[in-house]
Amino acid sequence: MPFRDDDRAQAIQIGAVLLFAVLVIAFSLFQAFVVPNQNQQVEANHLQTVAGDMQDLRNGIISIPRTGEGRSVGIALGTSYPARLVALNPPPPGGRLHTVGTNDDTINVTVANARATDEETDDFWTGTNQTRNSGAIAYTPDYSEFIDPPTIGYDTTALFRQFDDASLWSSGQTLVDGREITLVAIEGSYDRRSSQSISLDLEALSASQTDVAVTNETGENVTIEFASMRNASDWRSLLRDSGQFTDQSGYVVSVDGTSLPEESFDLVSIAFEQSETYTLRMAKVGVGTNTESESARYITDVAGDGASIEEESGRSLIVETRDQFNNPVSGVELSASVEAGPENGSLVNSTVVTGADGRAEFEYLADDITGQASRTVRINVSLDGQPTSAFDPQGSENVSMAVTVQNTDRSGLDTGGGNGTGAYTVEWLDPSGQAAIDCPSGPEEVCTFDASQSLRETLTMGTSSIAQEATVEYALNDTSIVSLSRTTGTTDANGENSTEVVALDDGFVNVYTSSGSSGDTLVLEVINAVSLIYNNDALAQDGQDDPQGKDTAGGVEFSVTNEYSSDVTIDSITVDPVNDDIVELSDELFNQPDPDNVEIYVDADISAFTDYGGGATIPASGLTTTVGEDGLYNSGNKPVINAGNSATISFYEFYSTTGSSGNRKNHDMNGEELNITITYTVNGMQATEEFTLTA
Repeated sequence: MPFRDDDRAQAIQIGAVLLFAVLVIAFSLFQAFVVPNQNQQVEANHLQTVAGDMQDLRNGIISIPRTGEGRSVGIALGTSYPARLVALNPPPPGGRLHTVGTNDDTINVTVANARATDEETDDFWTGTNQTRNSGAIAYTPDYSEFIDPPTIGYDTTALFRQFDDASLWSSGQTLVDGREITLVAIEGSYDRRSSQSISLDLEALSASQTDVAVTNETGENVTIEFASMRNASDWRSLLRDSGQFTDQSGYVVSVDGTSLPEESFDLVSIAFEQSETYTLRMAKVGVGTNTESESARYITDVAGDGASIEEESGRSLIVETRDQFNNPVSGVELSASVEAGPENGSLVNSTVVTGADGRAEFEYLADDITGQASRTVRINVSLDGQPTSAFDPQGSENVSMAVTVQNTDRSGLDTGGGNGTGAYTVEWLDPSGQAAIDCPSGPEEVCTFDASQSLRETLTMGTSSIAQEATVEYALNDTSIVSLSRTTGTTDANGENSTEVVALDDGFVNVYTSSGSSGDTLVLEVINAVSLIYNNDALAQDGQDDPQGKDTAGGVEFSVTNEYSSDVTIDSITVDPVNDDIVELSDELFNQPDPDNVEIYVDADISAFTDYGGGATIPASGLTTTVGEDGLYNSGNKPVINAGNSATISFYEFYSTTGSSGNRKNHDMNGEELNITITYTVNGMQATEEFTLTA
């Protein structure tokens, strides 16, 4: 019997082929679309991570002029894609971190028309142009899927992102802050490509907390010219955003620029208002190889110049050697001599090597003098060997110091006659025993004024023999270090009179008192006259205020650094938006103590937060909050920033009302200004730091 035809097996085969085709197509679609999209998100997330690392790099560089110390910064040059069972990934995404322009002498910074106000320091800062080589640091991503990612660059204290057709600032700047000018030069060669994380060492080749007060040459403007990867228009906008122009109560007159042969750079020139005194701080930071320390370029007097001492007594004379960045240089041999002349005295040590602080101390011994009420003796110090008769006191490598020797026994003087008013001498009484002043060797030597203990102390002068109702005068050799509550007075029944000194900045200062034909000098070394510093890094951020305000950068984050040698406790923070339309602060979430989930968060060594549980209205005078104690929910403690450390302060998020209807909406904080007041306690003393930031 014949069998019938049967083609069922062919149907199974066809179905298997079709199923395999579907699988191939599905895999192809997954490989072609899903994998690239997922990898693109990985690359986008990495770009945000490395942007944060570059911000840390920038903060590390600009902190060196304040701390005088180098540091290491971790930077994730690349990342990795997720592992896949069957699909294929391209090579891991990476990037290139490299210095730019540091080997090109045309990439530099020049200080023009700046003359030091100190009569010794102006031997070096004479008003002529001073040029220092510098450069920039850039990170360029190497991604497979992210199309045209930006280069992230550090340039002259600021961070930016460079796209193919535009560039955007990613941070503020610390180059100019009112009358303060801070220059940080970059030296060295570094070029690394990798998909791994690296640690970049920042070496403090020349750094300290030394400032130099400068002013303009007659008819000229103090000017800073520097090579930048951003043009003058960009810098003009950045400086205006931080309120540095004269029409914003700042001191910048103009910002101009020209192109340089190196096509990546423009020459930017910032001119400052005339007839003002500016504080100049400089540092040199080493990156990678080909770096070198600085040598001594000039000497300046620190203590003893202008001192008045008794005959046959001694006086310590202190000088400091500095490099071209105005920072101390150790290990330098200095020589000194007393100008030739009868009864001019002598030096205990004529050659001294500078210590770690760049200072050298010479001990002068006065002779017994006769026939004169006083005699001024000059002691000369030089970098170039023993001073000779050809010594030039105006040379930057020389210092000439004057000491007045008093004829206390009046030998050789005619003391007869007169109106009955006896001769008397003037001297400072020992100010030790007050909270902030200590004179371990008496008022004849250097006294320490620790401003972290008290910013104001009393100095008292006396007369011997007692002179009642005698006119007294006070003066300073440097008004940027301390100020005086009064400059004149009258002695009391004990022959004494007092004035108060207020600490303004770290450094040495001579405080003079005089009455009749006598006078005395007290040398104060002011230390710890520092504060809580805003790092000019405010960013507008979008928090987790879902669904209302989603994708609106209504939050603001910024950081501050504790420059004290002691811990700082933040007592309160006041935020006052310049834009009056901004009337509320609300995170729109409920008791989730994360930085972007509460109204105010301080991420510090001891962190703290305040959640108002429904937001808080911002009064016209600003919203003041005791962080960690105020609000419906809080951390139960105040924030604490350890000595030398930084803290990040977050506000989430700001809301505004617009129009006659007063509709409430999440406010985009990009470009908005906030007046910030931070009240804090350090060493039992309460202080306040006020500043205006632009997100």
